[in-house]
Amino acid sequence: MTKEKLELITTLIKAAMLIVTIFIAPALRAWLKAHADEKAVKTMKQWADIAVMAAEQIRNHMDIADPAGTSRKKWARQWIIETGKKMGVEITPDQADMLIEAAVMENNDWFKSNNK
Repeated sequence: MTKEKLELITTLIKAAMLIVTIFIAPALRAWLKAHADEKAVKTMKQWADIAVMAAEQIRNHMDIADPAGTSRKKWARQWIIETGKKMGVEITPDQADMLIEAAVMENNDWFKSNNK
């Protein structure tokens, strides 16, 4: 695959993730408020933050080429679901994905605001 094609695919994936985040993050927030108490929501959000940060560190320290974040997201999804099971909370893959997208968006916003 040529470099140009890879860059185009990466850009398209990033755009798709942004669109999904814009529409899914509010839906996640509404779902969590309807189906979980405030403490559970905060806990699940913390799990997602930890998973996203850990996945990023794994990529940084192991020099893994994952420009679209596919393997990092897969790892984070599995970690959130397994952590939920250990704590007696069932989290579906779609719910884990929404938590991950929200955490990534928050991390990116924080990074942008602190690196101006």
